[in-house]
Amino acid sequence: MPNYQKIINTVLLCSIIIVNQSNAIAENDSFKAFKAYQSYSRNWMNMNATAIARDNFHPQAYVNNQFITAIDAPMIEANYQASFTALRANNYWYSEEKLTFCEHSDSTYQVFNHYDRYKYDGSLLQSELATTYLMEKQQGLWKFVYLSSIAPDWQNTGCDEYLNYEFLPKDQSFRDSINSRWNGNFIQLDDGYTYYEQANKEANKHIVLVHGFSVPSYIWEPTYQEAIRRGYGVIRYDTYGRGFSDNPDTTYSTELLATQLINLLNALALEKVHLVGLSDGGRTVADIAARFPNRIEQLIFVAPAGFHDDPDIVDKNVSEQEVSIFISEVYPGIGQGQLADFYIPEKFKHWGTRYNGLLKYQGFAKALLSTRKNYQLMEPTHQAIHQNQTKTSFMWGTHDSVLPLNEVRIKINDLLPDAKLYEFSQSGHLPHMEEEEKFNQILFEEILK
Repeated sequence: MPNYQKIINTVLLCSIIIVNQSNAIAENDSFKAFKAYQSYSRNWMNMNATAIARDNFHPQAYVNNQFITAIDAPMIEANYQASFTALRANNYWYSEEKLTFCEHSDSTYQVFNHYDRYKYDGSLLQSELATTYLMEKQQGLWKFVYLSSIAPDWQNTGCDEYLNYEFLPKDQSFRDSINSRWNGNFIQLDDGYTYYEQANKEANKHIVLVHGFSVPSYIWEPTYQEAIRRGYGVIRYDTYGRGFSDNPDTTYSTELLATQLINLLNALALEKVHLVGLSDGGRTVADIAARFPNRIEQLIFVAPAGFHDDPDIVDKNVSEQEVSIFISEVYPGIGQGQLADFYIPEKFKHWGTRYNGLLKYQGFAKALLSTRKNYQLMEPTHQAIHQNQTKTSFMWGTHDSVLPLNEVRIKINDLLPDAKLYEFSQSGHLPHMEEEEKFNQILFEEILK
């Protein structure tokens, strides 16, 4: 989850600023080469070796008459296919954010790709890695040449740096690629495809883990694995606009996200579940508990949003200018900003690495902005939960600086006086990660028993 105050301030700023975007950058050759590189990035992320060989490489062996050797399309395809096979087998992936384009001539750039490598569970394997390529313009098209040797007098005359954001659409090629290397499933619901993971389908008790504002379902990894180990039926999924689920071009209201979850439960034939909502997921689970009490065994809030006072934003629409500002101003630091969620961030210093991988998906910024702009007043919802007599628990870190407990301690007792509060004295916003053993003990041995 990002720093809420920074998100709010940026959104409010976007609501009154008019951006005069310059067309100058579109005339810059390095920018054109960068956009061509993003075509390669899309094919690479989708593990499409055939498309890479066909669309992203020049066949010629020389660049500006210098000794740069290339290989033919079948060899390129075979090379990439071997790389993708190794990626699947070794269960790791890359987070690519920064690209440097250094000019050698009017038709040639050397590209430096800076990236980190991490495993499926988000643990970092290697950081600050780099690969170099050459891109050449032939017949007006920027493409790669395969670099195997280079003349000793090769010189670059200047470099431009680009951040590789929002280049990947979540289309069928994307879903096919995800299915080939991740453990979950896609299901088409009313408003788009939803990515979910499910275990122990035949269990008697079923838990649904709902993530927060921006970090998708992988944030629940320790709790999800513990639920499996203890034999619970468990589901985690990505809400619309996050993770692998679709980014529909719509209004991201609490109702939209609650409807997504109800549709998912219906599709999976789950009549009644234990709902666990983390942070902004607290809005979603509260809405369901208020409107569909017969579908809820009990409600468990983990550091929930919806109890604090969120300034109302009059203009609920999201403009292209607002998205542009958000990407340029917030994206460069949003991954590192995730560390603010922890009481002791030093224990999770690589947490932002995996998050940065989310910034490549088209529509992510718009989804975040729309979600914040369309917050609804939750007090009537919480009152309905009390009237429905839904069994409710709170799990909250004492040192939560994102959604501080002490700011709403009296309020939650007034709204839900029958709810039980469990505090975690060594945690910030994510007690299930910072005090994993204690969190699991309370959740599985007290609340769910």
